Amino acid sequence: MSAPRKNRVMDAALPPEERLLFTDLNTTALAKRPGATLTSKLHGLSFSAYLDGQGPDLKTQLSPGQIRKRLELISPYTKWIRSFSCTDGNEHVPAIAKSMGLKTMVGAWIGDDAETNARELAGLIELFSFSALDEAWKAGPEGGCGPHWGFWDTEGRPKHGWR
Repeated sequence: MSAPRKNRVMDAALPPEERLLFTDLNTTALAKRPGATLTSKLHGLSFSAYLDGQGPDLKTQLSPGQIRKRLELISPYTKWIRSFSCTDGNEHVPAIAKSMGLKTMVGAWIGDDAETNARELAGLIELFSFSALDEAWKAGPEGGCGPHWGFWDTEGRPKHGWR
């Protein structure tokens, strides 16, 4: 019989107390783990602000108020959110999440429609250029750029000595 496999997904990026290693837990301890994890916050969640009857295919325009209400539901339980679009109101997600103390990993939804894709990419470029976006996949020193994408640091100051 081989040795039990360790859960290696994102473990290296997390401090030891936040790593989800289940190999050393018995059934009773494992059953208690979800509650303990939620108490100490999940590393991140995929996020959508859409309600039933709404969606990108229906061209729903999300309001900042609806985004904030949806984020308020999950913010006590996570440190990061992953968003999937930069149009139709989703472009407000990073700033609202940041105001609530959440870090973000922002994506653009690319499909078969060239015009929609162009709008998504333009939205992502605008967020990249004018926001201090956070991202989960970087590890280690980032040189003069710091750990955030974009032209601004987390305090809203220009990077690279720009004025």
